[in-house]
Amino acid sequence: MMDQQYMARTLSEKVGVSFEEAYKALEECNWDMLDAAIKLEREHDISGKDEQRGFDFEINSDHLRVNKSNQSFEDWLKLVWRWLVWLINASVRNSFNVKMKGELIAEIPILALVALFLLAFWVMFVLLVVGLFLGCRYSFTGPDFPKEES
Repeated sequence: MMDQQYMARTLSEKVGVSFEEAYKALEECNWDMLDAAIKLEREHDISGKDEQRGFDFEINSDHLRVNKSNQSFEDWLKLVWRWLVWLINASVRNSFNVKMKGELIAEIPILALVALFLLAFWVMFVLLVVGLFLGCRYSFTGPDFPKEES
């Protein structure tokens, strides 16, 4: 568990009150940071006056974390990581389709298509252009794309 003075100092910085007020609120709330922050917000009407002082709570499995409205570098990295995971999942869920004369001849996950383009750009480019001249149609399908009307 966090040190009591550290908790009071963190709460006072995040909520924008004095150390003594934060310490007193934590004592009254049995050292629960969330309850203390809510109590201080109600006492000082923080939410309505100054949006720069806004704060939110992220509850992890082992501790409570109070964040200012501006994000730290670690929070930014977590956000980027979640976006990358979402992007990879979407590229696996959805696929690139090649049809010739209405018949599906190839269905490739978008992740594989991107990898092929990165590894052999000119070969893939030439294949796509030759496919166009041969009458191939290209499309993307999957849960993230609207259904194709044939």
